[in-house]
This record gives sequence, structure tokens and C-alpha cells, in this order.
Amino acid sequence: MRNSSIIIFITIFFSLPARAEFTTKIGLGYDNITQRYYLIEADTTEIDNELKLYLYNSLDINDSNNVYGIELNGYAGLEAAHLSLCSEARFGKAVQLYEKLDGKAYYEKRNKDYVKNYLKGSWKHSLSDHWTTEFGGYLTSRFYTGASPSGNDYHMLHFEGELRNYIFFDRDISLSVQRTDYIVPDSVDISYSETETEFSVEKQTLSGHRLSGEDELIYKDYKGAVNPSSWKNTVSIEAEYLANFDISFPVTFEYTVLKTEYESFVWFDYTDIKGGAGVSYITGKYSIGAVPTLEYHSADTAYDGENWTDARCDISGTISSPQWLWLDATVSPGYRFFRELSEFSIYSDYFFTELSVLGSIRFSKRCKLDAIFSYSPEWHKTTEDNFISTYLSLKVLYEF
Repeated sequence: MRNSSIIIFITIFFSLPARAEFTTKIGLGYDNITQRYYLIEADTTEIDNELKLYLYNSLDINDSNNVYGIELNGYAGLEAAHLSLCSEARFGKAVQLYEKLDGKAYYEKRNKDYVKNYLKGSWKHSLSDHWTTEFGGYLTSRFYTGASPSGNDYHMLHFEGELRNYIFFDRDISLSVQRTDYIVPDSVDISYSETETEFSVEKQTLSGHRLSGEDELIYKDYKGAVNPSSWKNTVSIEAEYLANFDISFPVTFEYTVLKTEYESFVWFDYTDIKGGAGVSYITGKYSIGAVPTLEYHSADTAYDGENWTDARCDISGTISSPQWLWLDATVSPGYRFFRELSEFSIYSDYFFTELSVLGSIRFSKRCKLDAIFSYSPEWHKTTEDNFISTYLSLKVLYEF
């Protein structure tokens, strides 16, 4: 399997087309994770900082029908070094192959080094003007250098097939079947197979109004006796009314039911219902939207803390200027209240806010800054349950 990267690499260079583009980037990155919580009645703050030096190399080769590419990327940080080799080949519009081999080496041996391989392929075929089929799959494996507290060696094999009927600005109907086998050689109890079927339909009018529905059914079968098998069914409906070219009114609804082979304090049946309606404004380089949402989660009263209701409002905005700036931000303030808590429950009602920001600023044609920021505080009725999590990732890249 590890030789597949070499095979694709040889294929690329022995069929060398006319146009080739080589790119090199170097960069400096900084990651920060901060968590604040109470531990044995003490206000505790946990901070994890990481500096990284990045190197990216890519070669893209194109001819009139096919596209080939290879990348060698890596970084060296304060805790570990990471290296990955990726190769890709697309033959016309029908066949795509992708291979990624990466590894991570820790300086301190309390964490075990690992190598991970990922191989993916897909084939797409047009049956007629409006009917297409697509088949694909991937195989991924991870190997540690020794027993690791952070994970196990595993193999994951996935196949999928899709039949689709599509007419532009009219309808989009698809039926897909997927099968995944997750195999852990050292533990049959966490090995499983998963079968998923998904049916979706979307109707769109020339004036821009849209109505879509999706039904997803998943059966997860654990191989051991520790974890129960389960059925999960999710039905979702989305509608969007376009008042004009700038303003639309989205409506969403989702209904999920999970049924397990048997219940325990880890695995149990539940029902989740979620719905929302809002408004969105899009014009030129800017967009903004707000969708108030209500979610109802219900399980047997024996499972303390699993009966709750969320009321929240997702407010999002985007600024896009292809030449120098892209910014996407979402803030979701809300309140969760629990139902039927036991007398000695460890749970309490709380206000929360989920803030996420993704951005990219280009200082020049060759230099840019990528940033990711998230902030997730919880303010509980019981002060000792308060929790704050913050994540910041900065990366400056220079392209030669």
C-alpha cells in the first residue's frame, strides 16, 4: 500500500504533459489552546502553546484532458515534526486517484510516533444528459511505533455508490449507498462496520426559491460484545424563499432517532428535534444572516443530563475581496436548560456563546496570513460548572 505513492509518481512523470507549475511556500505558525474551569473548587487555567515552521512544495502538471499533482509538505514544532507526501491524478472528468502518506514524530517518547496512509479513488459516468452514476472508495491505515495512549493501529475501508438525476435550476435527486469497515487489530470491541443509505431531493425555481429534503439511515454494527449495535435515522428539510436578489428567508427542520441494541449509561436511545427560521442578506463582497433555532433532545430519565432544550441564534457574516481579504465569522449565543434532573445531578442550566472566525489576509501577491479563532464560554447557574475554551491558530506563508 505504501508503494502506491511511488506508482502514481512514476505515472505522472512518464506521461509528462506540456504545462507544469512548481510552487514552494515557507511559513511560521502559532497555535494556542486555553481552557478555564473549576477543579476541586479551584479556578484552573490550562494553556497549550505551539510554534511551527512550515514548508510546502507542490508540482501541478496539466494537459488538455488530464491533471496530475504531487505535494511534499511538513512542519516542525516545539513538540513534534510532521511530514506528508500527496499525489493526485485526474483523467478527464471520469477518474480521480488520490494518495496521501504522512507521519508524525514526537520529541518526547510519552507520545508514540505514527505513519498514516490514505488512498482514494472514484469513477463518474454519465448515463444520459441528466442521469449520472459515481462509484468510489478509500482505504486508510494508521500504524504507531508502539503502544500509544492516544490511539490504536487501525484500517478503514470505505465504498460508496451514487445515482443522480440533475437538471440545472430545476431538480436534483440522488440515492447513495455507503459501506465502511473500521478494523482495529488489537481490539475487536471497538471494530465495527457501518452501512449508510441516503436519499435526497431538491427542487429549485427560476426565481431562486428552493426546497430540499434528505433521509439518512445508518446501521452501525460493533464486532465485540462491549458496545451495542445501533440504528440512526435523520430526516432533514430545508426551504429558502428568495425575496429578491439580495434577501432570502431560510427555514430548516431536522428530526433524528437513535435506537441501540441494548441501553447502558454510555449507549442509549434518544430523539432529537431541531428547527429554525431566519433571514439572509447577500450583496457583492458582503453577506450577513441570522437564524434563531430551537433544539429538543430527549432520552430516558435514567440518563441524567440527556433531556435538554437549546434556544440559540446563529448570526453569521462574510467579507470577501479576492485580491486581499476573506473573512467568515459566526456567533451563536444561546441558553440550555435541562429537564428532569436527578437530586444529585452534576448538570446545571447555562448560557453559552460559540464564536468562530476564519480569515485570510494577503499582504502582497506572495505573502498572506491565515487565521482561525474560536471562543466557547459557558456560564452556569452553578458557578463551579463554568467553562471557557479558546483556540487560536495563526499562519504566515510566503510563496516563492
